[in-house]
Amino acid sequence: MNTYQETFRVRYSEGDRHGCLKLRTFFDYAQEVAGNHATALGCGLEALLAHHQAWVLSRIRVRFHQYPSIGSTVTMKTWPSGFDHLFARREFELTGADGTILAEATSLWLFLDTAQLRILNAANEIGELMPDNSALPVYFTELGKLAVPTTGQTAEFAIRETQIDLNGHLNNAEYAAFIQDALGAGCYPSELQVNYQKSVPPGSLLNVTFAREGQRFHIAGRVGDTIAFAAHGILAGET
Repeated sequence: MNTYQETFRVRYSEGDRHGCLKLRTFFDYAQEVAGNHATALGCGLEALLAHHQAWVLSRIRVRFHQYPSIGSTVTMKTWPSGFDHLFARREFELTGADGTILAEATSLWLFLDTAQLRILNAANEIGELMPDNSALPVYFTELGKLAVPTTGQTAEFAIRETQIDLNGHLNNAEYAAFIQDALGAGCYPSELQVNYQKSVPPGSLLNVTFAREGQRFHIAGRVGDTIAFAAHGILAGET
């Protein structure tokens, strides 16, 4: 199974006050199809738990062409696109009911030994399970490190139990909600990169700093003095 896709109907809870898809929902859809495809390939959640292993999203870069609205039907498609040093690369494509591409993304994942808390070489560990998708698109070839703002607007968020996933840390989709909160109502990125740098356990206080220069923005989340995530993007405009 070289590619995998699922179709979703955008529910009311998945849209914002303007009726547009929330950033968190896009990340939620991507996480769902990535996990289900990994299961189909033999390296999903249950198979990895038995060997004290796990996938962890490290970086993702998204280009949004159009935000779907509440009630619309969308399809999220995904495929692995090779390895980059210790990273496993995976692509995403969100399309509307008529086949129009609404968004596209490239992500980098780390393969962890959860018992010893160390990064494994994904190509060595599960490379034989990955299909040859060299003929399929790679949407972004560069997902580099991101600088973090030291000044700007700040907000503090207490991490709640409902935001924690099976790995015992803040789920990757929840970071997108913090980013959208920082941007404010009616502000939508046309491009966004998020780098996950440190896991955030339950009960933490996450301090988010937001800085904007024209249509470009920079966001960092800290737990104490430690950077938990960084995000850069470009705004498409305001509604």
